[in-house]
This record gives sequence, structure tokens and C-alpha cells, in this order.
Amino acid sequence: MRSIKLNAWCETLRYRVKVAHTFFQAWIHRKRLAHVCLIGITGSAGKTSTKDLVQLLLSNFHQVSGTLKSLNIAMAVAETILRIERQDSFCVLEISASKPHALDLPVRLFKPKIGVLTVIGDDHYQAFRGAGIEGIAAEKGKLITGLPRDGTAVLNIDDPRVKAIGERAPCHVIWVGTAEGATIRLLSATSCWPEPLKLMITFQGQEYEVLTQLHGTHLALSVLAALGVSIAAGIPLSDAIPILGRATPPEGRMQIVTDDKGVVFIRDDMKAPLWSLQAPLEFLKQAAAPRKIAIIGTISYFSQAKSEVYRSIAKRLEEYADLIIFVGPDSPFALPTDENEQHQSLLSFPNIRDASTPLCQNSCRV
Repeated sequence: MRSIKLNAWCETLRYRVKVAHTFFQAWIHRKRLAHVCLIGITGSAGKTSTKDLVQLLLSNFHQVSGTLKSLNIAMAVAETILRIERQDSFCVLEISASKPHALDLPVRLFKPKIGVLTVIGDDHYQAFRGAGIEGIAAEKGKLITGLPRDGTAVLNIDDPRVKAIGERAPCHVIWVGTAEGATIRLLSATSCWPEPLKLMITFQGQEYEVLTQLHGTHLALSVLAALGVSIAAGIPLSDAIPILGRATPPEGRMQIVTDDKGVVFIRDDMKAPLWSLQAPLEFLKQAAAPRKIAIIGTISYFSQAKSEVYRSIAKRLEEYADLIIFVGPDSPFALPTDENEQHQSLLSFPNIRDASTPLCQNSCRV
């Protein structure tokens, strides 16, 4: 037993030494690259989509590096900084605020010039204990309040908590959203399958149409934020907007996958906090398709009873989905408790392997 505990202690010590060494190397490397403008992106949703769009826009005019996939914890931030090359003009970093003080070291380390805060939800509320969503907002707000006076914050004006953070920002703010006062104001957003996301926006009294290859009106925020960063980086909207026509979704975030039988899968499975399910379910409801199948995995971050949450989602889906499949250990909570109720379009399976057979059978009928 002592040997096991000693080995575990040694592994922990080795990891901490590795982390400290990596951060020290990143700090030295950052000091050598003072000419590189670092852009930090955080929020409860839309971080990766925004990061990818910003990289797409900036890389058409400058040499850019940035976060790989969604590797956004503190250690990954340090490793991203170590990949910055001297020829880079920008580095785009996605940062997670999954627990108290998560942003302290990364923000001090890379000293961002531009900061983006998308939206604040109650992901990770358990990690913040009694602080609740206000504690989450305070943690994410550190990216913005840590910006220099000559920096720029790109903020969602439609989120009251983000707006409150922006009002305390020490730097210039580019507001994005639908509300009056937005620097880049969203006039309309449409995305009814199979048509992709299209936006109408206004900036400095001029209207623009923005075409993308994305799907889901909730991704409009990421598009607006990316355009805000473009302005902060000195790239005119007239030059940036055409590039967004090449934008495609990141893996697992309203990602379109088509099989050899012509069945279209829309993957939005990277994470599933309850508060964020509204958007993809609304997309499915509005989609113009001869047959709709909804597959729901494990839902996270909610305080209600599981039976209440899962049944509520099932009832909503039954209004417009031809088949609803719940998968995972909590999937039985979606089933009605009354044995007399007949719900042939509602199925529950403990794992995806068991769900695959009826899913394949129904897919063949599309």
C-alpha cells in the first residue's frame, strides 16, 4: 500500500515539475515575441467556433498560430505559446474557465492584446460551489479586465453578465449582438436546413450580408465575434466578410456528416449542458427534411430531477421528430412512467452499440 501511494506521489510530483518547466519556457518564449499580438477567447459556448473563424480570417492577411482543436486548459495554453514562431503576427488562444482561478496563470502568461467573451452559462457550476453563475462570470471576466489600456475587448452585448464585465473593461470595447449600441449589430440570421447560416449586419451605418457554410443561428455570435476581432486587427469588414464564405464547422459542433446512403448527420456532440440544448433542438424543429431522427446522449449541468429534465426534452422532440433515441445510463428517465402511454417513436438504450441496430434500420428508411 505504501509503495502504491509513493508511486502516485512521485507521478504527481513529476507532472507538477513538467508543468512548471513548460510554463517557465513559455514565459521566456513570450518575452522574446513581444511583437506578436495574442488574442484570448473564452466563454461558456462558442469558443472553438470563434477561434477557428478568427484564425481563418487573420490567416488570409497575416501569419497566424493558435490553439489546436479545443485544447484550452492552462497547460495547453503554455504549449500553444511555445509553438509561436517569430514570423507570426497573431496567436489565437482558446481558454477554459472550468474552475476558480483557472484563468489567473494563463492571462498573466500570455498577456493578450485582444480578448473575446462570448456568453456566460452555468457549465461547471459545481466547481464554483456557492459562487454560482456570478462566480463563473467573474472568472471568465478576468480575461477582459486583464487587457491593457491600448487593447480591445470583443463582447456579446446581449448577455447581461458579459455587458456588465464590458462596462468595467479598461480598454476599447467592440460590442456585437442584436441590441442597440452594438458596434456590429445583427439585423437578422437565418439557417433553415439545408440552407446554411446567413446574416445581415450593420456597421458604421452600412449594411452587409454575410454568407457562411455553417448551420444554426446560434453560431451567428461566433461570426460576429470573429468580425469584431477582424476590426480590432485592422482588417476592414469588406475584406473579411467574403472569407467567411469558406467557413466550415469544427468537429462535433453542428458538423455535417453524410454517409454513403445519403443520410445526413448533424453532429453537435462535443458537450451537452442543459442550457445549450435549446439551439440545436430549435434547428432540428425548423429543418426542412422528409424525416427527422434525434439522438440524445447524457445531458450535463442541471439542478432539476433527471426525470423532469429528460421527459421534458422527450416531450418537446415528440412534436416534430419522427424518431427519438436516448442513449446512456440516464436514458430511461426519458421514458414515460405511465405504462399505458404508447410512445413507439421514443426509444432508450444504455449504450450506442445497442442503439445502432434500430438506428441503422430507421436510417435505411430515409
